[in-house]
Amino acid sequence: MSDKFFDFRTDVLFLLIGSNPLPNYVAARLLTHEQGTLVLLHSQATATVAERLARRLRSERAVLSTQLFTVPEADGPAIARKVREAVQQFERSYPRRTIGLNYTGGTKPMAAYSYQALSTMFPAGVFSYLDARTLSMVIDPGGGPVQRIPVERQVTLELADIVEMHGYEIKRKRTTPLHAAIAAAIAQVHLASEGLTQWREWLDTWKDGATLPDLIRFPALAPAMQTFDAVCGGKASAEGVAQALGFQQLKQCGKYFIGGWLEDYTLDALSKTHQQMPLDDYASEILIQSSSRPDFDLDVAVTIGYQLFAVSCIATEKKSAAKEHLLEVFTRAGQLGGDEARFAAVTFCNDTNVRDLQREVSEAWDAQGKIKVFGRSHIGDLSAHLRRWFREANQEAT
Repeated sequence: MSDKFFDFRTDVLFLLIGSNPLPNYVAARLLTHEQGTLVLLHSQATATVAERLARRLRSERAVLSTQLFTVPEADGPAIARKVREAVQQFERSYPRRTIGLNYTGGTKPMAAYSYQALSTMFPAGVFSYLDARTLSMVIDPGGGPVQRIPVERQVTLELADIVEMHGYEIKRKRTTPLHAAIAAAIAQVHLASEGLTQWREWLDTWKDGATLPDLIRFPALAPAMQTFDAVCGGKASAEGVAQALGFQQLKQCGKYFIGGWLEDYTLDALSKTHQQMPLDDYASEILIQSSSRPDFDLDVAVTIGYQLFAVSCIATEKKSAAKEHLLEVFTRAGQLGGDEARFAAVTFCNDTNVRDLQREVSEAWDAQGKIKVFGRSHIGDLSAHLRRWFREANQEAT
């Protein structure tokens, strides 16, 4: 891959630190020389974010120098004074060094007054911001023509990288399906007439003890029973099905049969998608922890380049239930992936509910272009629909 950012790298890069370190990390990777200096301008509220970002960048590039300065969030003249103080730390060498400012993060006053101060002192500086809408770096190279350069895969991150930048860690994740054949059979059941209803009715019988389904009572569950027979070597048993799924007893499979199978099915679809287009990371059942904040989990997540795609899976035909899950993933994953993140729900809603829900939440949450709802018409070839979503989610960047 050609280095499209080479001509815009600077010896000293000023970064404005907001609550999400991801854009700052991308800017630092793309727009700083290997032995350059980063000046991180942060408010008191984002001091921890700046420190964490500085540690990560130094761990990746030991020769990189980092300097942190606290600036006010909204006091314009005070912000300008702080920027000038930061400049004084290096001004003896500035005549021989190129200067840049990336103002993606921080508050609007921080961006305005930092830009004003630095552009006055360094008219030939390189000023830039990361456009979350198109995943492009917009660059004003010291009076030259403004450039809009797609980042593409110049920066790639795994799920753990994004999580760790926020002070969390991944304690559990699944990278291969628990049992793809069983998940596919359950999907086939849910797509059949009366299948979803009969599946739930079968699970309701577990109140009296977990047993395999009676096909006379639940004929729509035949595809599942055929697969249960296959994984047990000919004749299904409760213990054999449980063991195929990694459990000892069938009653332990309840969570999987209620909804975990759909995460499994989606993970398998992603593995097929990965064969057609490169995904930098993907996993399901992701448990995210921090020593100082509540745990949370994501059903399924993907990274492509530095962009996070988060997916909530719910085996429901009800729009209200799907909306609730979509809101949860929109909130939690948005904290990690920032404005660049994209969100989806895999459901069994009909086409009308899919269209209505996608339009409704996009408008209500000011998330046009960020939301995708997959319904029952997508399930049969979910891999192809996921691939199309990944390719079309940022059409303006291509």
